[in-house]
Formats: sequence, structure tokens, C-alpha cells
Amino acid sequence: MKYSATTNAFYIPELHGNNIPADAVEITAAEHRALLEAQARGKLIQPDANGRPVAVDPPPPPEPTEAELAERARAERDRLMREAYDPAVMQLLRKRRVIVAASGDPTGIEAELAAWDDYANALEAVPDQVGFPRDIIWPQAPVEPSLAGSEDASGESASEPATSEG
Repeated sequence: MKYSATTNAFYIPELHGNNIPADAVEITAAEHRALLEAQARGKLIQPDANGRPVAVDPPPPPEPTEAELAERARAERDRLMREAYDPAVMQLLRKRRVIVAASGDPTGIEAELAAWDDYANALEAVPDQVGFPRDIIWPQAPVEPSLAGSEDASGESASEPATSEG
């Protein structure tokens, strides 16, 4: 078995005949096997200063570009809108409907909705921050609304529909 530093490839003389680069060096079957096992574990095979094959760690990945960082930040913003804002606002709107239907005062719900709208506006403004996309100050979400145990103005639980007995 032979290895060529110029092509960074292995050659088998019986198979490749005279088509082996002049710089190819002889390596043992055990060396070849060890190099392939190291490559399977994520190492790279490259020539050392003497043209012999060695397994080395790959270089670290390049730093993300500004465009890649901006894309990731926008994706995170969109995820927060989808996973935090949207469900919270939907819960609050349902709760508000129950309170209004029972002729209750939705002032507390309106305040919670306003806080969530402020949060959404802050998320939408993330790309406008001075340090974007490398230095982002993420807004804090308001406290998640809880429907369990909350009561509307009529004393009914907002999480369960009111029933009438008759």
C-alpha cells in the first residue's frame, strides 16, 4: 500500500500499476487501517512534513457571517412569536370572551394583552437593535396567562363554561 501527499490518496501497486505518483510512500496495512478508523471517527487524513499520512483533527468551523447570524436571530424571533406570544394571546382572548359574555370587567385581561403586544413589538424590533445580529438583547416575555383557577366577574371559572340549571 502506498500514500501520495500530492493527491492525498492511497494506492495499491497491484491495482494501480504505473499510475502511482512519484512522491508515494510505502505504508503498512496496519497504518492504512488505523488511518481509515481515525477518519471514521471524524479525523482528516493529510500528509505530515515528510509526506507520510497522519490523522488530524479537522479545523474548527468558520465563524458565521453577519447574514447567517441575522437569519438565525430572525428564526429565533419567529419561534418566540409562534411558541410564546401566539398561544398566550389566544388564551387571553378566550378568557376575555368568557368574561365579557358574563358581563364582567375585562380590564385585567386588557392589561395582559397590552403587555403581550408590547412583547411582540419588542421582538419585531430586534433587527433594529444597534448590535444586531451579534449582540442582541432579547425582550422578556410577560408572565404566561393561566386559565386554571381564574374567575371572571360572575364568579365562574374562566376555564369552564358556565352551565345553567333548569
